[in-house]
Amino acid sequence: MYSVLKPCKGGGSFEAVPGKQVHLDMPGVIKDLQTSGYKLLSDAKVVAVFSKTSRGLDSLTVFRSGKLMIRCGGEDTAGEHLEIITGIIEKHVV
Repeated sequence: MYSVLKPCKGGGSFEAVPGKQVHLDMPGVIKDLQTSGYKLLSDAKVVAVFSKTSRGLDSLTVFRSGKLMIRCGGEDTAGEHLEIITGIIEKHVV
């Protein structure tokens, strides 16, 4: 689903954009990420923000378009979270 994980200009964050246009069922994404241990910080219906500091993730922003912003300590940690998150999100593409 995600082919590229690239650093954001500000540093410390990474962006992942789906390879094709998608629309996510945000309530389903939120529920499954919470079940997987991600703490919901904000839900604005079209975007949700999570954290999972126990696994080195400062914040994860999930957009209804499928775009992800991953703020963490480095690219390896971002890649690990992207792999986990992709498995969860793929079930909620509508």
